[in-house]
Amino acid sequence: MGIATQMARFVIREAKYLPIRGAVLLIGRQTVNLTPESFADLMREQEMAIDPGVPVTLDTTTRSGAGKGFVSDTYFFRVLGADSVTAMDVSSYEGAEITHNLNTPVEPSLEGKFDFIFNGSVLDNMFDPVTGLRNISRMLAPNGRVIHFEHASNATNNAYLQFSPNWFFDYCVVNRFADCKAYLAFFRDLDGPWDFYACSHNDGTEPRQFRSACFGMTAIVAEKSALTTWDKSPIQKQYRSPNEQALYMENLKHLSACTRPVINGAKARWRLLPTLATLKSFVPNSIVASRRGYQALGRFG
Repeated sequence: MGIATQMARFVIREAKYLPIRGAVLLIGRQTVNLTPESFADLMREQEMAIDPGVPVTLDTTTRSGAGKGFVSDTYFFRVLGADSVTAMDVSSYEGAEITHNLNTPVEPSLEGKFDFIFNGSVLDNMFDPVTGLRNISRMLAPNGRVIHFEHASNATNNAYLQFSPNWFFDYCVVNRFADCKAYLAFFRDLDGPWDFYACSHNDGTEPRQFRSACFGMTAIVAEKSALTTWDKSPIQKQYRSPNEQALYMENLKHLSACTRPVINGAKARWRLLPTLATLKSFVPNSIVASRRGYQALGRFG
């Protein structure tokens, strides 16, 4: 698991909107593809300061990052305000503090324990991602936040599964999360530029088909409330009964009232894409079945 440059920008932007505080849980030890210098550049770009009181620590444990001069995942989140950083993994091979297979329910002692959870593409490697998603929601404290990054397309045999933003969004609606912002990103190189699209569900419509020859990633920011549950299963829109749809829309009204803005990048790094023709030039061989439900945000990086 890892935090590529554009993923780091995304997390930093969320931390700029609302600082990360308290206990952070990483789903899998994370390789942060940033040196101390490139991390400092990202922070300056977002007009955020690095606290000199947080000692720099380098990655010495992950298979992809050890010995490359990358900052550790603990340092990355401590700089963003975390009081503590803990990693959970299926084994301790990369130094995770908690060993647990997310295909099985977590211990009750972990319920509501973490104020911020980061999932850097773990569910797509699991056989039972529903249990994994529910476990993550259970471990999140009321008013806590979670960020998910999961493969969305063109990852066959690199991961078990690919995820649509609607899968996460509908789960958050039926379980009464305080907020959920869903995005699609497309890229040719994980560490290169990403083209971002916000998925709009505010009027109850769903973003529909979007195919591309590029790699795709689903990105989610969700915030829990005191009323949030974790065990309810959504039904896809076309199969809901009238009563189920009415309840969905009632829950959606509460979620849509959140004032969290759509995540944007610094002006120098984020270029707006004003026309459908421009969109297709940025995402070659793509088919946008309908512009309804997608907001083109621009190129990140």
